[in-house]
Amino acid sequence: MEWGIINNKEVHKRVKKEINDFLKSNGFTRQSSTMWIKERNELIQIIFLHFSYGQEDFNFDIAVQPFCVPSDDICLYISQRLSYFDRRNGFHSWGINDEIKLMDDIKDAENVLAENVFPWFEKISDCNTLIKFLNSTEAGKSFHISPLFKAELLARLCFYHHHFIRANAYSEKFILMSEKYDDEKIKRTANEIKEMIVLSKTNRKALDNNFQKIIVENQNKWKLKK
Repeated sequence: MEWGIINNKEVHKRVKKEINDFLKSNGFTRQSSTMWIKERNELIQIIFLHFSYGQEDFNFDIAVQPFCVPSDDICLYISQRLSYFDRRNGFHSWGINDEIKLMDDIKDAENVLAENVFPWFEKISDCNTLIKFLNSTEAGKSFHISPLFKAELLARLCFYHHHFIRANAYSEKFILMSEKYDDEKIKRTANEIKEMIVLSKTNRKALDNNFQKIIVENQNKWKLKK
C-alpha cells in the first residue's frame, strides 16, 4: 500500500473506522455514523465525532445525559470538546490529510480518550455524582450551562433522588429566574417543577412514577441501540 496524501472523504472514512473499532472495544455502541454511547446506571455517556466543515481535521464532544430529565433527543447540553481534556495543549483539533500522520493523530486522540475522558466518565457515573459535578468549580468555569438550565437540572436530579431540601432550593431558584422569560417552554417547565414540589410533600409515589414515565419516554425517543 502506498502512503501519502489522501482527500477529505478518505480522512473521514478512516477516522470513523478506527474510532469505531476503538470505542466498540471499550464498551460503546455506535448510535449513528458519528455518535457513540454507553449506558451507565442512570445516564448515558456520549462521544460525538465532528469534522471541520470542508476540512480534514476532527474533534469530539464529550457529554453525559441523565435519563430522568425530559428530552426529545440525545443532547450535548453537558459537554466539552476532547481538546479540553488534553492537558498538553489549549484548544485544538486532530487530523491531517497525510496518511501516516493521520494514523498518528487518531492514536493520539484515542490515548486522550482512554487516559482522560474514560476516568472522567467514571467520576460521573450516576445522578448523584452528576449533581456533585454540576456544583463543582470545573462545571462552573468550563462547561457552559446556563444558570436557568443548571437550576432545572439540579432540581430534577435532586427530586429524583429524594434530596428534597436541595430540590426545593434549586426549584425556587429556577422559578424565580423563569419569571424573567416570556417563553412557553420555560413556563411549562416551571409548572412541572411546581408540581414536583407539591408531590414531594403529598404523594412521593406519584413523583417516582412520573420519573419512571420520563425515563421510559426518553428511552423510546432516543432509540438507543444495543
